[in-house]
Amino acid sequence: MEDLNIWLKSIGCIAAVVTAAVAILQWRRSLLIKRAEFVDKIFTRFNTDENIRKMFYFLEFHQDWDVGTLFQARARTENYEEWIDIGLTYFSYVLHLREMGVLREKDFVLFRYMICRIIANRGIQNYLYNLYHFAKANQLQFIYPVLLSFADSEKLLKEGFYDVSSCRNKDMIFHRYLNF
Repeated sequence: MEDLNIWLKSIGCIAAVVTAAVAILQWRRSLLIKRAEFVDKIFTRFNTDENIRKMFYFLEFHQDWDVGTLFQARARTENYEEWIDIGLTYFSYVLHLREMGVLREKDFVLFRYMICRIIANRGIQNYLYNLYHFAKANQLQFIYPVLLSFADSEKLLKEGFYDVSSCRNKDMIFHRYLNF
């Protein structure tokens, strides 16, 4: 009888361990599915948000674009600044999710190319340069610090970005459009 009790307790312990293992595997699988759905949702937003798509493709095919065109009459009717601000905010959010560990590096690969292309764009660097120095001169929080942090880590920013006086150097790409 005592052997039977030991045998039943052993079977009970084994069943509990197997049940726990199955529950953990199912929980892990559901987390992976939720993560995949989340990444898909972020990526789908890129593909379905007209402003973000317009911004990316405009910059992709206009590498020589200059931020000064934002202030021309045609740009105001085309809403370039709106597309750019919405796109930069979206990609800042993606980078923020990566910094928090919500997006893993494997997930981030989908976005790395797009973000690098955007930040490497001459016009975007000039735009960020103006916003950065305007915020600094007016003691305001710069709106895209995560983008700059990523750009620094990837060595994407042109020389002189953090130097407020580089807009005075004709050999530099930076021009002053805002009051700083």
